Amino acid sequence: MSLVGNIEDLGLGEIMQIVSMSRKSGVLSLKSRGREARIVFHNGQVTRASSTMFQQNMGELLIRRGVIDRGTLNRALSAQADEGYRQLLGTIMVERFEVSAEAIDAVVREQIERVVYSLFTWTSGTFVFEMQEVTEGVAIRIDPVQFMPIQGLNPQFLAMEGSRILDEKRHRGELVEEPEAPVVSARSANPGREPAKIPATPEPPALALGERGAASETVEITAWLVMAVGGAALLYGIAGLMKYYGRDWQTVLSEPYLVPVTKFSVFIDLGFIPWTITLASIYLLWAAYQFWKLREGSLNRLIEGAWSGIAVVVVYEVFEFRQWVKLASSNAAFSYYAIGVVGLIFGTALLSTPFAGLLLCLKSDWMSRELRKPCLVPSGARPL
Repeated sequence: MSLVGNIEDLGLGEIMQIVSMSRKSGVLSLKSRGREARIVFHNGQVTRASSTMFQQNMGELLIRRGVIDRGTLNRALSAQADEGYRQLLGTIMVERFEVSAEAIDAVVREQIERVVYSLFTWTSGTFVFEMQEVTEGVAIRIDPVQFMPIQGLNPQFLAMEGSRILDEKRHRGELVEEPEAPVVSARSANPGREPAKIPATPEPPALALGERGAASETVEITAWLVMAVGGAALLYGIAGLMKYYGRDWQTVLSEPYLVPVTKFSVFIDLGFIPWTITLASIYLLWAAYQFWKLREGSLNRLIEGAWSGIAVVVVYEVFEFRQWVKLASSNAAFSYYAIGVVGLIFGTALLSTPFAGLLLCLKSDWMSRELRKPCLVPSGARPL
């Protein structure tokens, strides 16, 4: 079974969503204006990406990041060639030269992301997805000096981030469609030879080993802070519901200051806000828990939870302003209403601050980098 089509009709993001949701394994091949690229999937997760626009010499990249030295690379290449290319280069480095699997994995994942994001600028061409199991043996036949991540990358996250980067380029008026370029081989025809050096493109600094646990800590702290805010809001909402449903409404409805005296108007005045706060806080708690567990789509759910918090604050302050207006006399001065408006704006800004700060944090490039770190990889795991 295969999926064939044009990039103009079905974009890369949509293709990746289809493969991810179906949890298929196989190779997605793309061709556009003389360029070629391949994305390898295993059970719906991205495990490799290559493009003729990138000279993906991972050995040189690992040296530049300080993960290995050139002597280790040369010895690993020699061992791989002597044994007939039965193991991936990354596996040899981890098992025989005591190179950190997590350190290699971080660089490999970053390089896969760079390749995939660059493919979102391909606005024309063709694609073919061929279903097949890409085991370590198959990966070695594809490219023996390549590396594979310990765990695959989430295609839905890659699609979301790739679309965001593309939108930012369009907004800044930058060139979207990459120019046609001659095909450049990622390595020489003889796989036993050392790959050519990567072009001198600027790279972000390598992470220190002690920083790699920061991603899980960042996620955990963020989730717990949000759950604390959601828990406080839930208690406030429940207290309001207990107060509302614990009253004798026959007595309340007979009080002369409630005009019009109907049960619905009383609910709008005293019961609607507690219910709104309770439901919104429950959703926020659930979204924060999903984010803490790094469940699929949890980032979007937490963003929606932050927006719901802002919406509840606005509704709450509007109702407070409504109560303020109802207390006004028939000849109230303009300053009375002005004070109410100022209170509405100030109260909304004050109560919305935690949710607005959460939104800025979740949508920042810093949080994106933190979520991409391989912080949850089990210790001692080895590349596929």
